Amino acid sequence: MALPFGDGWTWYDAWRELGGEEKNGWTMDSGVCPLAGNSYLRPGVVFQRRFDRVLVRNAGVRSMMRVGDEDVEGVWCSDHFGLVVDVVVDDLV
Repeated sequence: MALPFGDGWTWYDAWRELGGEEKNGWTMDSGVCPLAGNSYLRPGVVFQRRFDRVLVRNAGVRSMMRVGDEDVEGVWCSDHFGLVVDVVVDDLV
């Protein structure tokens, strides 16, 4: 999915460039992480969104993965999952 920006530049969503689907790339999921819920949700409603994105321009994307999507001994690092992206600037897409 290309995102047009001024001066003729185009930014790309790294997750989409790798063929990822919206539902597979959630970075906030109250069904997995209890910190992702909020008081505005009805009890039992699962909140899932892909809020966090990496946009690239003039670079290739080799891989992307979520981190922090599991608790460590019952402790969550955040209500959002992190993203790690392997970007290559000399191997343009």
